[in-house]
Amino acid sequence: ANRWDGPVGMSGGAGGRTAAEEYLGRPMDDTEWEMLARTTYAEATGDPEEQAAVMSVILNRVKADGYPDSITEVVNAPNQFQAVTGTSANGRQPSSRFKAFNDEVLAQFETEVTPRLTNFLDQNWLNFTAGNTAAYGEGTNVDFLDQVNNSDGSARIGGTVFGTVR
Repeated sequence: ANRWDGPVGMSGGAGGRTAAEEYLGRPMDDTEWEMLARTTYAEATGDPEEQAAVMSVILNRVKADGYPDSITEVVNAPNQFQAVTGTSANGRQPSSRFKAFNDEVLAQFETEVTPRLTNFLDQNWLNFTAGNTAAYGEGTNVDFLDQVNNSDGSARIGGTVFGTVR
């Protein structure tokens, strides 16, 4: 699999909600924007490049055939975004990081994360997963890491592996 060798840390370009809407190709309502930012924050580490890549996967799913057409529906799909939908071990509750999202985090996203979305325009990734098998809890499919890792155009950014499993 190919490894990410792009301009890590590059933050040029427009930011904020406008950058995410441009990437998506349509306006978002306030709920979609908040769910996009909250989910990204909860699913990624604090690395802005990794966060932008996670955000791109969510937006790519909204644009792709075979997925719902709204961000809220994409991130609430069963067994897809554990930080949003929870696990059987935590009573199907959103993660503490999802709940901790606030205006300060949003401001950081608008200046540090969304400007990096342009780094991923050509990737079209539809999947991401933890790059460390220790992150897989009971009842999760650790084989998914190998599937994403071995997909064409896969890349590791921070602690996450990105790609598209067909």
